[in-house]
Amino acid sequence: MLYLVLFSVWIFLSAVAVTQGSRFIMVLMIPLGLCVGLFVGYAVVYIKNKIDSKSKLMAIAIIGTFLIVYPIFQTFSVFYPLFNISSTLAFIIPIIIVFALIGISALLIYGFKGFKSSKFAKTAVMLILMFAIVSPTVFGAYQVSESVVPSTSDPMWDSMLWVKANTTNDTTLASWWDFGYLFEIASERPTLFDGGSQTGIRAFWTGKAMTTNDTELSAAIFEMLAFSGDKATELLDNYTGNNSQKSVEILENTLTLPKEEAKTTMINSYNLTSDQADNVVNLTHPDEPVPVIFVASSDMLQKAGWWTYFGNWDFDSKSSTGYQYLIAQQPAKLEDIGNGLYQANITNLEENGILFKTVVTKSIDNNTTNATTAAVFENGTPVKTQDNTTFNPFTVNRLVIIEDNMLVQNETVNESGNYTLLVMGDNGTYTSVIMSKELENAMFTKLFILGGFGQNSFEMVHMDDGISLWKISGYNTLRNETGSTNSSN
Repeated sequence: MLYLVLFSVWIFLSAVAVTQGSRFIMVLMIPLGLCVGLFVGYAVVYIKNKIDSKSKLMAIAIIGTFLIVYPIFQTFSVFYPLFNISSTLAFIIPIIIVFALIGISALLIYGFKGFKSSKFAKTAVMLILMFAIVSPTVFGAYQVSESVVPSTSDPMWDSMLWVKANTTNDTTLASWWDFGYLFEIASERPTLFDGGSQTGIRAFWTGKAMTTNDTELSAAIFEMLAFSGDKATELLDNYTGNNSQKSVEILENTLTLPKEEAKTTMINSYNLTSDQADNVVNLTHPDEPVPVIFVASSDMLQKAGWWTYFGNWDFDSKSSTGYQYLIAQQPAKLEDIGNGLYQANITNLEENGILFKTVVTKSIDNNTTNATTAAVFENGTPVKTQDNTTFNPFTVNRLVIIEDNMLVQNETVNESGNYTLLVMGDNGTYTSVIMSKELENAMFTKLFILGGFGQNSFEMVHMDDGISLWKISGYNTLRNETGSTNSSN
């Protein structure tokens, strides 16, 4: 009863902790591990003193054998190339182990003509039971160790070393929170957002900066966060009676204004007192702004659903909507399909046996390029709905085609469409991005996908494979840099 009560309470409370965060699973492992050890100890004593039936011993041996071999089979079936064996041999080896263990157990338990059952039969069964408990742990750990890959990359690390060597010591890095600690360690620079600040208003402002179409607002948000963090929002919440929606509205409408104009707007449009407005603009419009580098990386494309969700948060309704990018898995070349037409099929998403593609068509006769989206099965057959209509959840609202670094098409093709299709071609090879139409002019789209096209608020200062670094225009961010500091934002 002591063990039962102790471990029941311990495991229950640890399981509750795990529901609050996966990191607490290590707390759950301690009581579970002790229970496993206790079970093996009791089971071994029980088999030794209580079980004399050969059939029961054999049944335990067979069950234990399968428990031993199953993790081995799982490991071999996935990681057989690491063992320098074929897939066939990876299937045969576990079977051999099964028959070998069962055969040895039967020999020791039952014996055969001229060989009596061994006094070591129970010992063999107890060993099988012990290995049945150990095998999943050992091979599970091996699978995890071989499956885990670094979440960062050499280009990302090298970019942070570039920041360390080329930016002023007071430069602050802005990006989504995931790699915040890595950026801090590698660059020896502070970040606006990391794993310790991923909750609260900081998630909204960082997401807003990347989601908004106004890159001047993006730069102003970063300036505010780098200088005073969340203090401006918290102060406005005090002035507005914790009306966060109004606090956010005030900041969105004043951050890009010159300091005195921002103060006047707060007083005339939002009924702040002169002292209150002074207190706020002193946090949002610093006389000596902190230099900021925005880190744009390819991993943020897959995470767009999250940072757009937080960036579009409605504080009144307490709800939001996330948007997404679907990036081409690999570029595709034009292929001759006859009648003077060439076609490139680009896969943007593969899900449940369905390929969501960008189909680029080029006519040689009039040298025109067109593109659309399509949903097809792996054999190329179009996906149909139950009423036999074409299935395509990514209906194009706006088509943008850039060919050989020239914008050749930028027009609305379907008012009811929900997505923007961006196609980029270079000497007959095409790639594409299917994005929620709300992201077409987003700051992140302009910087990372379009290379800064259509904005003047940020300047690229470094680029590596899958990562680009952007400083706020007009600010002295790089070492030995000269130029004016724009304090109007």
